[in-house]
Amino acid sequence: MERPYIAVVPIDFKGPRGVLKAEGPSEEILLASARILARYGKDVPGTATVEICDGATRTFSFHVEEIDSDAMLIQQENR
Repeated sequence: MERPYIAVVPIDFKGPRGVLKAEGPSEEILLASARILARYGKDVPGTATVEICDGATRTFSFHVEEIDSDAMLIQQENR
């Protein structure tokens, strides 16, 4: 995948793949993205790992926690 697109792929659990559009995302953005994938995944271990592909490939391990998906909704303005 080429910049500014970043693939986020589960390694040790079954789940969806994600694509981010970001230039140099923070660890917080990567963590939120990984936790979203884990939320919809199956057989997710307590500490899970995803692969981050942004031209280079690296792994990202994280502690799985519940997320408040309502807090992540993007509010659209009425035009």
